[in-house]
Amino acid sequence: DHKKDIVVVIAHHSIHADPLLAELRALLFGICLTIDISMKSVVFEGDCEVMVIAIRNSVDNMHWDARSLLLDCKALL
Repeated sequence: DHKKDIVVVIAHHSIHADPLLAELRALLFGICLTIDISMKSVVFEGDCEVMVIAIRNSVDNMHWDARSLLLDCKALL
């Protein structure tokens, strides 16, 4: 939060061998969680450059499964 206190921590097993799909699934899960618990202000951080760039730009050159997850993330954001 704004005082740098931890608000929520979750660990989740990923079934994806592709790191991009795992990162996108985690982001989607995080977005859904923040909506479910009605958080008003959220900062999402990630170290997957491909995902961060895709969120800011076009998803046209992504594989269909990554594109599907990314479009879901963008729609909820």
